[in-house]
Amino acid sequence: MAAVTLGAVAIERHFTFSRSMYGSDAKHSLTPDQLADLVTGIRAIEVMLSAQVDKADVEPYREMKAIFEKSLVSLADLPEGTVLRREHVGVKKPGTGIPARELDEVLGRTLARAVPADTLLRREDLL
Repeated sequence: MAAVTLGAVAIERHFTFSRSMYGSDAKHSLTPDQLADLVTGIRAIEVMLSAQVDKADVEPYREMKAIFEKSLVSLADLPEGTVLRREHVGVKKPGTGIPARELDEVLGRTLARAVPADTLLRREDLL
């Protein structure tokens, strides 16, 4: 199935009615059930490959991304003026605050206001 995913258009597999049959190929051949599973899997992959997705266009998924992406969050009550260190900041859903990928840019910044524990950090919280 991996070969089909990578573009193969022809697959060769040996087939046997029983692995106990005579010959060296029987032990390494597909049984009827295994062949049926292989064909079903290949057909499913063909359907998936025929439905191309433009991953550059995220607009249709904006709402879902906000739910499933992660944001930076305070791990404790942090007073105004706190210089953020790694032990102050965690990540959690939803992705409506400062994106988790910006952690390195946020560390070392100073809080402009007090932030309660378990609060999504926002850009306006930082100096």
